[in-house]
Amino acid sequence: MGFLKKIQSQPIRVRKTILWTIVVILSLILLVFWVKNFQERLKSFRKEELKEKLPLPTLEEKLKSLPEIKIPEISEEEFKKMMDSNPPSTLTPPPITP
Repeated sequence: MGFLKKIQSQPIRVRKTILWTIVVILSLILLVFWVKNFQERLKSFRKEELKEKLPLPTLEEKLKSLPEIKIPEISEEEFKKMMDSNPPSTLTPPPITP
């Protein structure tokens, strides 16, 4: 009890300094424990088990499920005819307005 009486008799500035010193020390101790625990969890983490438990589709599977897009082949003559009948100014899309 004598220790608490000594602290209580100190000026407020000293008491605040003691309080914040204790808070910082306890925070650092908790941070050290948290970091050590986190490191242990990372070491024990098994990526293969997670992959088995969490079935994520692969990119290859997703690509197979997409519909196939077929682009028709055009000869040079057909392309020239299309360009002659549709000048480039008509082929450009209209501007986007908000």
